[in-house]
Amino acid sequence: MSIFDDWKAYRDKKQSHWTEKCKVFDEAAMKETIKKNAAEHDLPQTMKAVEFARILHGTQWRKTDAESVAYINHPYTLACHALAMKLYDDDLIASALLHDVVEDCIADVCDLPAGEKVKHTVELVTFDESNGATRAIAKKKYFEAIYGDAYAMMVKILDRCHNISCMAFGFRKTKIISYINETETYIYPMYEQIAKLKPEWKEAVWLIQYQTVSMVESAKRFV
Repeated sequence: MSIFDDWKAYRDKKQSHWTEKCKVFDEAAMKETIKKNAAEHDLPQTMKAVEFARILHGTQWRKTDAESVAYINHPYTLACHALAMKLYDDDLIASALLHDVVEDCIADVCDLPAGEKVKHTVELVTFDESNGATRAIAKKKYFEAIYGDAYAMMVKILDRCHNISCMAFGFRKTKIISYINETETYIYPMYEQIAKLKPEWKEAVWLIQYQTVSMVESAKRFV
């Protein structure tokens, strides 16, 4: 039995009264925050994307063993995370909001209510498993394409930071291990690369890096 299994057994036996003390996801509040910032900082693409993403993600749900979480909370969280770090960049926030609509919804890049930069960013972060003889090769090609674009990398590290923070709610042990390995292999190199391409994002990148690495190192202790 692993340390993880020991802990889970202890938690189930001794801490069954534990409940989620704070509701993390509040779709209405996040949507309002995004729209307020879009209006105050003149982010027209963001204003359109916040509604477009909500419509396309529709009734999709996040994988979780806790309470049901509407999928739209994921892109909304990415956008709010970026805005909280004062990244008032319309291309970035709109890309964060739309990053999954092509991969997970019935939509094409050309359908996005945004400019060419956003469309290109979403195209880069959309994983196409057919792009390689195996999934591993497809993943390698996918990340290699992202490395040359600061916006795509920024969306990806925001995306990975949020997904890492939700591992405990919906990932099996094997998935956690593979996700950590993928993060260390492909995501960690992005931090320095983004800072080189967009020095003005350096502080925000460090905050995302700190949060992600802290969660990864904590998770390692239990797997």
